[in-house]
Amino acid sequence: MSKAGLKAALLYGSKLKSFNSISDAKEFYFTFYNRLKDEFIDLCKENEILFTNYSVESLKDLEKWYFELLEEDKFESIGISREEFEQCMGVYFAEVVVQNNKDASLIVEEFPFVPGKYNMVVNKGLASMTFFGLCVDWYSRTGNKRRTLLFREYNKYFS
Repeated sequence: MSKAGLKAALLYGSKLKSFNSISDAKEFYFTFYNRLKDEFIDLCKENEILFTNYSVESLKDLEKWYFELLEEDKFESIGISREEFEQCMGVYFAEVVVQNNKDASLIVEEFPFVPGKYNMVVNKGLASMTFFGLCVDWYSRTGNKRRTLLFREYNKYFS
């Protein structure tokens, strides 16, 4: 790993949550994950959003909805902040990966570069991706002119 890569890993690791044990980390992350997933499904039902079938194609619909809410400044009016919605997008992405790949799973693990810090990732074979921060400031992501980046990220890493 390069010096710049190590520096980035240490910075990332310093921002992760600390736990006394892997069991404490698992309890926290799985509870948090399930709460966000349930909140997102409830939000979709309340707003008559029908794409929450966890298909890979539904990632395009999720991103379309996100940009509609952003452009119309409607996150708060549907009862969620943009930041919370972006976290839910990451959780939905992870759920799509797990439900469409029999060999994919959610894993809580200690971050290798910073002892005592833990992260939850979606894993399939050699590919692991953190997803809680995946969609932070999604509107500012480069290379998303077509607004299908979530769908393309899935296909790049998990199809």
